[in-house]
Amino acid sequence: MATADSNDGYVSNDLEHVKRLSVHVNPRAMHCHAEPDLATHPCVHRRRKSDSSLCSSNNWNFENATDHLEGPLMVGGDFNSIVSVAERLNGAPPHGGSMEDFAAMLLDCGLLDGTIFSKFLTSTTLVLLPKKPNAYQWSDFHPISLCTILNKIVTKLLGNRLAKILPSIILENQSGFVNGRFISDNILLVQELIGRIDAKSWGGNVVLKLDMAKAYDRLNWDFLYLMMEYFGFNAHWISMIKACISNCWFSLLINGNLVGYFKSEKGLRQGDSISPFQFILAADYLSRGLNHLFSRYNSLHYLLGCLMPITHLAFVDNIMILTNGCRSALQKVLSFLQEYEQVSGQQINHQKSCFIIANSCPLSRRQIISHTTGFQHKTLPVTYLGAPLYKGSKKVILFYSLITKIRDRISGWDNKVLSSGGCITLLRSILSSLPMYLLQVLKPPATVIEKIERLFNSFLWGDSTESKKMHWAAWSKTTFPCSEGELNIQNLNDVCEAFPLKLWWRFQTGNSLRTQFLRIKYCKGGIPHYVQSKLHDSQA
Repeated sequence: MATADSNDGYVSNDLEHVKRLSVHVNPRAMHCHAEPDLATHPCVHRRRKSDSSLCSSNNWNFENATDHLEGPLMVGGDFNSIVSVAERLNGAPPHGGSMEDFAAMLLDCGLLDGTIFSKFLTSTTLVLLPKKPNAYQWSDFHPISLCTILNKIVTKLLGNRLAKILPSIILENQSGFVNGRFISDNILLVQELIGRIDAKSWGGNVVLKLDMAKAYDRLNWDFLYLMMEYFGFNAHWISMIKACISNCWFSLLINGNLVGYFKSEKGLRQGDSISPFQFILAADYLSRGLNHLFSRYNSLHYLLGCLMPITHLAFVDNIMILTNGCRSALQKVLSFLQEYEQVSGQQINHQKSCFIIANSCPLSRRQIISHTTGFQHKTLPVTYLGAPLYKGSKKVILFYSLITKIRDRISGWDNKVLSSGGCITLLRSILSSLPMYLLQVLKPPATVIEKIERLFNSFLWGDSTESKKMHWAAWSKTTFPCSEGELNIQNLNDVCEAFPLKLWWRFQTGNSLRTQFLRIKYCKGGIPHYVQSKLHDSQA
């Protein structure tokens, strides 16, 4: 059982299917069946440019935060921390040399000072991954950039430097790709605020859930450069960022062949290690603008019952705006969002964006919000960052998607001949990890844990829809460690008990936006250990 099954053939078949995927793009009712037509289509070249004018804004002073960006691009130890042994041995760049050859020429090529950014360095292969079966339109594909090893090294160096200063310059409303900020805090805080959705106020509380269309692909470069100037980045750093993104040349990988060689004029490469940091630098304009707008007009605020106002929460391009539901408040918020679209190149997808209001909200108010925003109305539970937002007691229905996901994953292995060792390996490494993301923000009822463990147990002993095999041990025993003669499979009940303790520890020692809000709302200056919970306190 110690040896798992080889899945080389299974992976190879999947890769071959992706390579030979038939691509038929139909943007704006224009068919592109031939490879050259797709490679030269205007939507590939991204020729649409947005207005790069930036509205008047106060200069921001972050000189102290950006001081350590001064100096050479690469210092001692950087190279070894970036390039792993596997990359040094197997990640040969296009010219056929090895990573040892590259290390030997670092001092001579000028890369240490960030002065060399040629086409050879920034050439990129675009791979189109389908988002759904039978993908047909351009929007049905997810373009992933495959960069060269040399380019990865440069952008990784720049990204490592940027990551150190982001916590001090990016507002706490943004929790994506910032050290010390967690996606779970974002979900839990939104869940906490949803609990006040039915608070009585003029216009009522409303939550706007924004969906940005092709957020990375639409970002305006001039807007990013101007934001970096506001943040206090020096001219050398801005020039290096310009060289990384404005001199990118792309080829499409279609049916295993490279097609075309063209230059982009907007957007960021998805798959580049520095792209997420660049995006949140630009997106911080939205956070600062919303906070400034709400500070000017108190009537815009979402009624929280707490002295700490929260205007919005964001995880990269996933944005939740909490505001008042009256027409004038919505018009002010939408006016700023339109300004943000114009200056940044971003575009809100009105078909996928939605608003959430209390169930007791009158139909007339719902119609006003829908007509003003152009968004569709959704009722709770609503999925946000892969987790359901709900109001009231936790129900089994909130976990149906998780159970379905586990069942579908197991059904994909039904036709595979797996040994006992292979089943144990898949159970430990894949199946046991599927519930972890949701369990860290939502404690399930006992019946949900029982259903998941029943699925795991059936897979372990080889049960199928046609027959049920002998179970040689109780499921509770399989979770004990190997040193005690068992299988060391994750115990979900232990996980459900551990995650709340982790959240309590972060609440005690951290200083995230969620922690600050909970301390003000529930502790009110007191010691958390001595605060008594009340009947109507939020479960989040």
